[in-house]
Formats: sequence, structure tokens, C-alpha cells
Amino acid sequence: MRRAQAARPWFEHLNWLRPYHPDNPSVYTRWMPSPHLALKDLGVSLFASRSPPGRDAKPTNAAAQPACYRAFGAFRLFLALLVVLSHSRDLGSAGAIAALKPWGLGNIAVLGFFMLSGFIIAEALERFYAGRTGPFLANRFLRLFPPYLAALALSVAIHLALAGHGPVLTFDYDALPANLFGPGNLLSNLILVFVWYGLDTLHLAPVYPFVRYVWAVSVEWLFYVLIAVVFVPALESMRRPVIVFAAALAVGYLYRYTRVSWFYPLTFAPYFVAGVCLYHAVQWRDRAALIGAGVALALCYHHYYGYADRTREALIGGVLVVAIAPALAGLARLHLSAGWRKVDRFLGDLSYPVYLNHYVVTIALLNLTTGRSVSMIALSLTLSTLASLALALLVEPLTRQVRNRFRGTAIS
Repeated sequence: MRRAQAARPWFEHLNWLRPYHPDNPSVYTRWMPSPHLALKDLGVSLFASRSPPGRDAKPTNAAAQPACYRAFGAFRLFLALLVVLSHSRDLGSAGAIAALKPWGLGNIAVLGFFMLSGFIIAEALERFYAGRTGPFLANRFLRLFPPYLAALALSVAIHLALAGHGPVLTFDYDALPANLFGPGNLLSNLILVFVWYGLDTLHLAPVYPFVRYVWAVSVEWLFYVLIAVVFVPALESMRRPVIVFAAALAVGYLYRYTRVSWFYPLTFAPYFVAGVCLYHAVQWRDRAALIGAGVALALCYHHYYGYADRTREALIGGVLVVAIAPALAGLARLHLSAGWRKVDRFLGDLSYPVYLNHYVVTIALLNLTTGRSVSMIALSLTLSTLASLALALLVEPLTRQVRNRFRGTAIS
């Protein structure tokens, strides 16, 4: 039975975007409803109709929960390097291209990132952002946009330098457009990190994306907004949150029938939902969440098989995608010493910059080198990591303190 909700003062809404006080993370939580109701209002517990055995409620802020570091850092970098490996294959020999191309390792890695994001979002909303949609989105903005802006600036600079010495070679353009550096294209590139699909209907689609694979980041941003803004009021007004869970998956597949570009990112819903359910299954041993994760993973396999053109390799690739879930569950429970946590966090912080910057590295190598071999692929992996490390050291210190204030605590 629901507990009675405490009265909220009229001015509570004025605090919706304010960060926690740095010395008292609970200062803006005293008008929250009971923990169980707050969790359902968040939209992160899709099966919160009952508390796990032995628990009357789940903590809703960082101060109320024990510190728990998730050892995802090295795994995140591994996924990012799989993307680099996949996109660097054309720098290799004919044998390397033939060996790598059918497997779509980049696709598997990106979809794994979506699943991982679902897990992380669910935990972040539960531990740090209970009832605080504004700070959550502000933190996500600071996580996504400054590194993207740095990667965009680097890519434009390298393309300008290459263009000064003749036509720029690319992997999928016969020739770069004449207005490559025009203000319209640069403006379109600025918003790509938030909106990729559907820009053509607004006549804002770029003639050339300088950060080639940022589409996946725009999909992540969409799901951040959906879970924080759409799911919150939906779950608050519905007694059976499982209906919202089913609706999220159903809407995601509308694209298959409508072919409306705005719906396309929703086809990736099963991966995020699998991650959300996996978090609740791991953290709270919620059986309903475990069943939900199983259903979502079955849909992930179905989606991937079609996404990878229903090939023989897609049958195996789908298994690898699904296998990411138990890998995440194992890593989530892995205990690391303080020293290894620092190493793991450092490696994880490199994953996003590596994903953003590897395209321009491959373009530079394509234009500045002539030999094609496995060693060129290795060089692409190395230079992508080094360039990303330099940009991460430049950008991360500028946003870390602000992000910690929005979160209410530093991640230890």
C-alpha cells in the first residue's frame, strides 16, 4: 500500500534545477515523497510494484546508499576500441578487411554501449537525481557536449589542413562537398550531438559530419530525455508501470512500419530497457526486473539480426550482443581496490573521447600514408587513444567540478 505523500510547499518547483549543496547532499530532498513513491516517480524502476524481499524501501539519494563502484571503465574502453578497429579496417590489408568486415564489431560495441547506458542511467537517477530532472540533464549535457565540441574543433582543423594540400580522401565520399566549411554545415554539426535523425525534414542536415559516428551519441541523449522527462510523469500517473515498459518497446518498433525518421532512434529501446532492468535485477535482486531483462534481451537479438542484414555472422553477433548483459552483471559486482578503481576510472574516461575522435584519425592516416597493412590498423588504434587522452586531459578538468555539484557528490 502506498504511503501518504508529505505536503510540498508551493516554492518547491523553484529548486528543480539547483544542484545539491556540496556539503549536504540531502538538502533538497526533504520535500520528497516516501522513497518507494519517489522511485516510482523517477521512472527508473519499471517493476516497482513491490519492494524486494527484506526491504521496505529503496534509498533515493547518494547519502542514503552505500558507496558502490561499478568496474565498467576498462570494459567501456574495450568497446570503444572495438569501434575503432571496425572503422579502421580499410586501412589494413585485403585479408584484414575480409576478416573484419562481415562481423560488424563496431555495431556490437555501440549496442553494448546502449545497454551499459541503461544500467548507468538507472543507477544515477536512483542514487543521485531523485526528483531532480534538471540537474540530471544538465550533468548529461556537460558530459556529452564539451568533449564533442573539442572533437569537432579538432576534426575541422585537420580537414582544413588536409584540404590545403589537395582533395581530401574519405572512406564513403567520392568527393567532399564544396561548402564543407560553410557556416550552414558547421552550425548543423554543432547540433548533431543532440539531434541526428530527422534534421533533413527541417533542412538542417549537414552536408558532411566532421565527427562521423556521433549518431549514437544523439540516440543516447534522446533516451536520457525520455527517461527523465517522459517516463517520470507517465509512471507517476499510472498504477502499473509495466504498461509504460511495453509501450516503450512498441513505440520503438513503429519505425519498421512508418519509416518516419524521427522514430528511428526508438528502435534501439530494447538495449536501454535491458540495461535498466539489469540494474534492478543486480542491485535489488528483483525477479520481475530479471524477467524484463530477459524479454528485452530477446528483442535485442531480434533487432540486431535485422540490423546486421540477417547474415550468418549476424546470428553469432546477436549472441555476442546478448552476452554483454551477463558481462555487465559480473563487472557490476566486481570489487576493486582503491588503486585499481583509479585505473579503471581513467580507462573508462577515455572511452567517449576515443569514440568521438577516431574518425578524423583514420581520415588523416588515409590521406598521409600509402601502405595498407595490419600495422596501420594498430597505428590507428594507438593514435586515436593518444589524441583522445590529450583532449580528455584538456576538457575533463573544466567540467568535473560543475558536474559533481549537479550530481551532489564526487564519484569515488
